[in-house]
Amino acid sequence: MMSLWTRYVLRQLVISTFFITLILTFSIWLTQSLRFIDFVLLRGFPLTTFFKFIFFLIPDLLGILLPVATFIGAIYTYNKLYSDSELITLRASGLSNLQIIRPALLLSTIVIVILYAINFYFLPVSFQKFKAMEAEIRTKVGTHMIHPGEFIPVKNVMLFVDRKNPDGSLEGILIQDDSNPEKKVTVMAERGVILDQETSLKVVLLNGTRQEFDLVQQKPSLLAFKQYTLDLSIADKSEEKREIKPYERFIDELLNPSDENLDEHLALKLKAEAHQRIIVPLTIVAIVMTGLCFLLQGDYTRRGRSMRITRAIIACLTIELIVYGTLNLGQRLKGVTYLGYILIILISILCMFLIDYRIKPQKQNHPKEKT
Repeated sequence: MMSLWTRYVLRQLVISTFFITLILTFSIWLTQSLRFIDFVLLRGFPLTTFFKFIFFLIPDLLGILLPVATFIGAIYTYNKLYSDSELITLRASGLSNLQIIRPALLLSTIVIVILYAINFYFLPVSFQKFKAMEAEIRTKVGTHMIHPGEFIPVKNVMLFVDRKNPDGSLEGILIQDDSNPEKKVTVMAERGVILDQETSLKVVLLNGTRQEFDLVQQKPSLLAFKQYTLDLSIADKSEEKREIKPYERFIDELLNPSDENLDEHLALKLKAEAHQRIIVPLTIVAIVMTGLCFLLQGDYTRRGRSMRITRAIIACLTIELIVYGTLNLGQRLKGVTYLGYILIILISILCMFLIDYRIKPQKQNHPKEKT
């Protein structure tokens, strides 16, 4: 059962970490979402599609920001306890420094569990849905996507419209169809309309010509028409299967990939992605203990500990850079990623030793008076 002071400090840690995570996530989520406005809204898709699109980014953001927010929350909370002289009271009651940092270690454990749930399940699921929706948006064509004077790519078909009327009808249409590798088809029409149905996507053209060039026989042909229908869903069926990226795979698919043509570079990349999902949550313990190691050492002073906080931030940034550096290097060299585990273990043990021994309040030894 947790003591009263442990619950008190843990509550302060949870509140500060929660709000820091909320602020950081919202800020970065907002800046990231701005680049999707043109991609989604200006193409005529509803606002709900836009929110669903950027909602899938949240697990990835949390996986990056939660360790940072936990570190900031721990530094903020313990610095506040220090400024309010509450740390002095805890030490005076007989608590050691390891006992004082216990709430921070409890919070770190909770965050690690949350991050593993995100990295092992929610992250690949969200990226799968994100990439599927992105592919659908890129290939989806309707009158809402048509902008006069612009070339609109649709799989192996290029569409150009000179004018778009308020009722959705189109004028001055040019279509280059390269869906058949043996034939090049160019269609021009005075007017037309796009029919977007559930099972098919068709362009109905009026008063135009269809030019076809047979690449095998090197023969052209010309057809004039009053009405011609081009089925764009045929080009959709001919699309090759989308490549599954490493961040879309679950942890077992990264460690034991079932790809038929798996080269060594891709295998290393998949392994590095798997180790990143395992090792990044563990860095929380290392950076939190490093930060508190800098913050708790030394005697009490009313001038604050801004220099020690600065050193703690620099030290933790260095740890993060080294860990991510080993992960990036592990995409090219075998076995390098294990250096990240060794680093985290060594730093955690070192910080525990320093907190427990080096930074204990030193007793002053007064020389005995000579009689």
